[in-house]
Formats: sequence, structure tokens, C-alpha cells
Amino acid sequence: MPSGSSDNLLALDGGEWDAAPCGLLILDEGDRVRSANARFLDLIGSSSGDVAGKSFWNDLVATSTRVVYLTQLAPVLELDGELVEVMVDLRTADGGRMPALLNARRMTDASGRRAGTRIAMIKVQDRRLYENDLRRARREAEQAREEAEHARSADAEARRRMEFLAEANTALAGSAEVQAMLDRLAQVLVLDFADWCVVYTRNVSDAQAVEWSAAHRDPQRQPTLDELAARLPSAASPRSAFRRVLEDGVPTRLEEVSAQQCREAIDDDDLLAQLIALDAGSALVAPSYARAEQVATMVVVREAGRPRFTAHDLTDLTDIAARTGVVIDNLRRSAREHSNSVALQRAVLTVPPTTAGMQIATRYVPATSGNDIGGDWYDAFVQPDGTLVLVIGDVVGHDIYAAAAMGQLRGLIRTVGYITGALPADILSRSDEAARGLSVEVLATVLVARVELSGGDTATLHWSNAGHPPPVLLTASGGRVLEATPGRPLGLGVRLGRARTDHQEVLSRGDVLLLYTDGVVERPQETFDVGLARLVATVEGARGMDLESLCDLVLTEHAGGTRDDIALLAVRLGS
Repeated sequence: MPSGSSDNLLALDGGEWDAAPCGLLILDEGDRVRSANARFLDLIGSSSGDVAGKSFWNDLVATSTRVVYLTQLAPVLELDGELVEVMVDLRTADGGRMPALLNARRMTDASGRRAGTRIAMIKVQDRRLYENDLRRARREAEQAREEAEHARSADAEARRRMEFLAEANTALAGSAEVQAMLDRLAQVLVLDFADWCVVYTRNVSDAQAVEWSAAHRDPQRQPTLDELAARLPSAASPRSAFRRVLEDGVPTRLEEVSAQQCREAIDDDDLLAQLIALDAGSALVAPSYARAEQVATMVVVREAGRPRFTAHDLTDLTDIAARTGVVIDNLRRSAREHSNSVALQRAVLTVPPTTAGMQIATRYVPATSGNDIGGDWYDAFVQPDGTLVLVIGDVVGHDIYAAAAMGQLRGLIRTVGYITGALPADILSRSDEAARGLSVEVLATVLVARVELSGGDTATLHWSNAGHPPPVLLTASGGRVLEATPGRPLGLGVRLGRARTDHQEVLSRGDVLLLYTDGVVERPQETFDVGLARLVATVEGARGMDLESLCDLVLTEHAGGTRDDIALLAVRLGS
């Protein structure tokens, strides 16, 4: 923030409080405003008398911010004790909105009990001006540093090596798949470090198969290098540096590659001609290890006439190779975990029941990469009296453990809902209590709905929301959000909120109810309200479609390339 860190701003007292360039607040234990500085009052255009005693999250922020706080931010503040640079919309005195960045920290008394909350915030426009000034200052400082370093050749060389290692690290960290990572790394190696390179890895499913990635500074010579790379593992002789590194695992530097060494390295005349055509002058060969196993081998070459590789160069490549081995192992384990999470998730998600008078459609889409999977689920079952119960939920966390926790929680809710025949709020409360009693450590947002057929062309919908995004209803008059203040998520404990509430809506024949998880409405740099409005517009555009087509349309419009898994549950009244 412009005048120092959020830690400093949140600690200001006395005269510094009103002189601070940021809006500052102190909230009591119930999140009501105890005091506010002049800067905050200026932001919203109010006086101290207008805000004193008001609930900050209910009265001084926009509805969208309140929903995001209740569904997402409150658990983080409760568990971590702080929020860092969260985008909020303040409600101004004239009824408008003021975008701001908010930092918050829980306060405790001498006994460690919660004693309120300190909040510091700044207008988004002010933050952008500060960041522009900061970037400009950083650029100017960097230019000055570079000019000083270029004046000394030794320092310039050290900087070059640091930049090279940084670029290599960026390549290693920038991909979610082994082959894509090695392709990026090979391109980095031939920017300045080498003229051409090949990186070999063992195939996970076939230990005898070798995969490779090759790059040449000259695109015209790439086909020759590709053919050499493809044939080298089988054609390399036992006397070659490549074969020695594979067998001994010792990094090797060939300061000068002679024609004789080339002839000794390859037993195939055609391949030897290709190696000679690539004009190798000096070379480095380094192994990559993970869990005491060689998982990759790097070959980098400079052409004759270029500066020869030094011992420092071999050290740099050995360092990159070591990091590459760790990344390969992590990506492969991540891929296995992703696959296991998907399998576990799909095994838990059962086929919805066939219910007279209603149509049901479901979708589950796993995240496209990484471990961002495992927490989202849907469920539909019939209580003993024939009433349909719908559940949509999202466990905090995205890995195989979240998938396992999801399975436990889903089973609890399903069992409680079936045995008790209760309304949604009671199902949520009892499930929360059962999870605590059975030591099911889980934090989740859940929405439970119950559809009671009225015997004609109508039905009564009861629902209760535990911190989950609200349902969307499509009727003959259009699409709309079923707004209701969400209750606390499951797993936070009863002390953190009021009793859960059931809400009611009458459905008519042809109405469509859509339940979904947050991956449908959340996009980077977009508010929750905007995403929700997009979803309502999509559902309205699906009027007249069958449920399967409606679900497909929602996924097409909202789930492309998501890094979060998505669950959908759609119900239409009328068979």
C-alpha cells in the first residue's frame, strides 16, 4: 500500500490514525464499526455519526461483496486471522459503489480471545497510481544497476549467469506437463547458452522407451537435429560421453569436440554425418535425478568458433538438471494424483434417480490441469416419502484428499437426508454435527434443496444455503437468482453463526432449477456479480432447450479452460 506495508497501517494509533493515507476502521467482536478515520469517511462520503455502530459487512459494503465475504472470505479470516488485498465494493452515502482494496486482521485480547478487527483500505485508483510510480522507480533503479554492472566485466558475467538460471527456472515452473516443460527448457538453453540441445527422459509406462525434446538456434537445422536426437540413444557407442553419463551419472564437459571423438561416439555412418553437419565444438552432458533415479539426461552443444563451455557452465547446467529432475518427479506425481482424483470423484458421483414428474441432468467436469480437482460434487436422492432432495457442494482444497473428504461429507448428507426425511436446513445442521462428532475434518460450502410435488402442475421448493453460490431459476417470465443470505459453510462450528434457515419458492410446470459450483461463475479479474449475471443470461438463452443441452451450453459458455472442477445439477418440473 502507498505509505508502507499493511502491517504498519493496521498498527497505527493516535495522531497517525487520521493522518494515514488509507481508510482505517476498527470493528468490534460483532463486526460493528467502533471507530473510523477521516480518510475512510471521505471514501464513502459520510460522517463518523453515520457509520458508528453499523455492521461493516452488512451496511457499508455492496451486496456482492457481502455474499463473497459470507461464502469465501469469512472462512479465510476465521482460519488465518487476516485478509490481504481483497477487492471490495464500498457502499457510498449517495448510493453508489467505491471499489477498494482491503486488508483485515483479527485482534485478540491478553487472553487470546477475539477482540475485534482492524481494517485498512485504499481506493483502487490510488493503488494503481502508486504501483505505476513503484514500477517506474524499479525500472529506473534496474537501469542504473545494469549500467554499473556493465562497467565491470566480471559482474556482467555473473548477472548473465543469474539471468540464464532465472529463465531456466521460469521454464521449469511454467508448465503442467513434462513434455511441455522440457520443450520450454530446451528453447531457453539455446537462447544464449548453447547452439543446440537435446533433453532425454524415460517413458513412465515403458522403461525402455526414450522421449526427447530438442531445440536448435537455427530453425533451418532443426530437422537434422531431430533425426539425430531420435536415433542417438540406440546409436551412441559405449565410448561416447552420452553413454557414460547414462551409465555412471557423472556430469561431463567436453571442452573441445574433435572429429575423432565424434567417430568414437557414434557407430552409425549416416548419423555420424549428421553430427558432423551440426558442427559440434564443445559440449556438456548432465543427468537429472529424482528419488535416487536418473529421470533425464541433458546434452547441450556449442558450435566450433563459439566460446568453449567452462567449468562454471557445467556447474550451471548441473544445477538446472537437478531442478529439472525434481520438477519431472513432481509433475508425474501430480499427473498420477490428478488421475486418481478424477477416478475417485467419478466413482462417488452416482447416477441421479428417475423421479416421476421431474427431469434431472447432471455434469461433472474435472480441472484441465494440475491438482485443482476433487472438491466439487452433486447429489440427488429420494427420501422415503418420495420427495426429491438435491445437493450441490464444494469442499475447500483441490487434491485427492479433498476428493476423499468430499466423499465422506457427501455420504453423511445423503444418509442424514434419507433417514430423517428432514427439510434442508435441518439436513445441513445435522450433517455438520455428525461431521464434527465423527472427526470428519472438512470445510465446505453446500446447498441442499427439497422439491415437493403438489399433485398438479406445481411444486414447492425448499432450500438452505451453507455459504454456497445461490441457485438460478428459469421460469416463463425469465431467469433470476434465488437470493437469500447464505449461512455459514459446514465445518466452521455452530458458534460462528445463527441457526440455519429454510427458504421457499413455488415452481410451475416447465420451470428449471440450476445448481452449480463456483467454477461456473468465477473468472480472473471479474467480480462474482458479473459472473452470476453471465450465468443468468446463458440460462435465459437456453429457454426451450432440453436439460442435457442446457447443461452443455452452460459448460461451453462458462467452463472453458477452467483451473477448477465444476459440478452442475439441473431439474425441470414436468416429465
